[in-house]
Amino acid sequence: MYVLDTTNESEVQSFFEKLGSCDHLVISAAETSGGSFLQSETKQARALFENKFWGQYHASKYGAPALSPNGSITLFSGVVAYKPMVGSALLGAVNAAISNLGQTLALELAPLRVNVVSPGIIDTPARSKMAEAARKQFYETVGEKLPVKRVGFAEEVAQSVLYLIQNPFVTGTVLHVDGGHRLT
Repeated sequence: MYVLDTTNESEVQSFFEKLGSCDHLVISAAETSGGSFLQSETKQARALFENKFWGQYHASKYGAPALSPNGSITLFSGVVAYKPMVGSALLGAVNAAISNLGQTLALELAPLRVNVVSPGIIDTPARSKMAEAARKQFYETVGEKLPVKRVGFAEEVAQSVLYLIQNPFVTGTVLHVDGGHRLT
């Protein structure tokens, strides 16, 4: 297991120089935040871009040369890139930038495949700071609005990543794993 700060470009570069070759790169680590656009400080927006966008950018840039020609990169965006929501202007902008980066890299790095997973609301430990009752209520409220009538699970997102890794004819795709959230 390797632990590194993807916002530190030289650390990411060094990591991939030591790693050697590999077949697939999945970059899912990111901290997210939200809040009112007018009340959010610019430093919060910069931190979000630094972590979620630039972290994936650095990993893609230095990881791509280590990948086999039949390999792939999978980035992570999110539903707010495609479904505007109050309090999500910053995260939506970052997610949209990641989605575009992935599709552009699919062209630029070909034949290496590059895809993007765009999850919706997923029941993960990311919301563990919420009180259990509030978290449960949040998931129920969101789930009732979705066509599938529930929020997603981490295993379902993992299945989408495996699909993108295993299918050699998929590149430049943004795979929405959101229970139809962007449609509502």
